[in-house]
Amino acid sequence: MNSRKFINSFLLAYDKNEKVLLDHVKKLRSMDDFKSSVIVFVPESNLGNEGWHLGELLAQEQIPKVCILKEDVSEGIARPGIRIYDKLKERLVWVLEERFVSGTVYLYEHFFSISQENGPKVMLDEIENQLINFARKEKKKNDPDLAPRILFQGKSGYGYDDVVCAWFLIPLAKKAFERNPQYGEWREIAGIGFSKKRKVEY
Repeated sequence: MNSRKFINSFLLAYDKNEKVLLDHVKKLRSMDDFKSSVIVFVPESNLGNEGWHLGELLAQEQIPKVCILKEDVSEGIARPGIRIYDKLKERLVWVLEERFVSGTVYLYEHFFSISQENGPKVMLDEIENQLINFARKEKKKNDPDLAPRILFQGKSGYGYDDVVCAWFLIPLAKKAFERNPQYGEWREIAGIGFSKKRKVEY
């Protein structure tokens, strides 16, 4: 339910990140299926801190029932989102592949695009292109005696892999939301009960 503009927005000006995110959340909230749903915001936590800024924006807007997942904890500070590192991404590649093979990845029947320039058809083509170009790659190090760094990405030769990376976050976010104690009240609001399971470790 993203648009190509949303995918590319992190390469554009910061104010456009804000507008695209707000437009997207407001569009979801306007739809019958999501009028009373809990919307969980799960950015990828990265060095640019976009997730932090956008999480603050959502909090300031006071849009009802928006939970900001904060799973990147360092030095006692919980930052919005989940930090993806190489080894974790490698594991998630196999998880996502299994889901595609088993037929458990679906498109929402009212799939939409908030971009005025690119409609749902363009976005579906974008998703297909990103999946086709996503691959395991080796990055050689300066020292020939050292093993190359193994990467999973789709950027080289194409440009974008944001949709695939977003899919990586889904199983982690789902597990964290369902199990971690700090989201207990949100689970009750969402009507999925209060889990007493241990904190999820990545």
